[in-house]
Amino acid sequence: MLVTQNELIRVIGQSVNKNTKEIIISSAYIKEDLFQELVPILRNKSVKVYVRWDAQDLISGASDLGIYQICKNHGWKLFRNQRLHAKFAVVDYKILILGSSNYTMSGTGRSRMNIERNIVTTIEQEQFEALFEDYNLSVEINDDIFKKINDYVMEHSEKKDYSHHSNQFQKIFEPNDSQGSYRFDFLDLPPFRPTDNSFNPKLEDHISFLKSNNVYSIYDLSPVEDFVKNNPVSKKIFEIIKSSRDGCCRWGTLERNIKNDVYLFSLANYDIAILKDLLTSNHRLFNLFTWISFFEPDQYYVWNRESYLADPREGTCSLNLKSKE
Repeated sequence: MLVTQNELIRVIGQSVNKNTKEIIISSAYIKEDLFQELVPILRNKSVKVYVRWDAQDLISGASDLGIYQICKNHGWKLFRNQRLHAKFAVVDYKILILGSSNYTMSGTGRSRMNIERNIVTTIEQEQFEALFEDYNLSVEINDDIFKKINDYVMEHSEKKDYSHHSNQFQKIFEPNDSQGSYRFDFLDLPPFRPTDNSFNPKLEDHISFLKSNNVYSIYDLSPVEDFVKNNPVSKKIFEIIKSSRDGCCRWGTLERNIKNDVYLFSLANYDIAILKDLLTSNHRLFNLFTWISFFEPDQYYVWNRESYLADPREGTCSLNLKSKE
C-alpha cells in the first residue's frame, strides 16, 4: 500500500494494536514534537528508536535531543548510528512501513509539507535480518553519553558554530577512553576475515570487534585500518617481513617472536599453549594476515595450506611481500 506523508502517522497507528509487542523506528532526523504524537501509539510497547544524531543535525535543530527523555520516561531504547539514512518503522518484525519520510513535521506533511512517499508491506524473518544488517553496530544512548552530547551541542550552539564536527564529536561514542588506559589483548584481533563472508552479525564477538573500532556499517571497514596496521602483533609482523630475506612472515616465526617479547608473552601468562590457543581462536592470526592484505593489496598477499581452517598451526599460513617485478 502506498502512503503519502500526510497519512504516515495514521497508518502507523492502524498497524499497532493491543497485541503488538515491539516497534522499531529508524529515521535520520527525529523531531520532539512529532515524536510526542507517536507516544499514545507506542505507549506500553517495547520500542527501539534509531537516529543519526550527527553533531550538525543537533546543532542546527534538524533533530532534537528531547527524544531521549521521552524514550527514558517510557522505558524505550534509543540508538545512534552516524551512517543512518533509512526511514522506516517495523511492527513485530512483520509489518514494514518504509519510505522517504523522516519523523519530523515536514516529513509527515506539516510545516514545510515535503512531498514524501512510503509503502506498507509485510516481511519475512530473512527480509527483516537483511533490513537490520548494520543496526547492531549502533551505539545505545545512556545518561552518560547523553550528557556529553548535550554539553557539546549546547557549547557549539551558543557559539553559533556550524563547522564540521565529525572527529571531535565522534570521541563521545568511542568505546576506549581518551586517557590511554586501553591495554591490548590477543582477543582484540579480528575474529573474522573481511572478504570471504566469514562475518556473522549474530555473533557477539564479531559485532564487538567492529564496534570497538568505530565501524557503523559493514560496507565501510576503513575505521579498522588503524588498528590492523598498528596493534602490537602487526608491528611484529612488519618487523619480521622487513628483516627476512624472502619478505615473509610465517606463523611459526611470528609465534617465536611473540614468545621472546616479554610484554606480548605476558598476555598469554608466559604459557606457549595458551599463546597457541589465543592465536588459533577463531583463526585470529590468519584473519589478521588477511586484514593486512585487504588494506594493502598491492603490497602483501596471504598464503595458506588448503587444510588451514581445519587445522590451524605452524607452517599453514603466512603473510608475504609481493614481488616488485
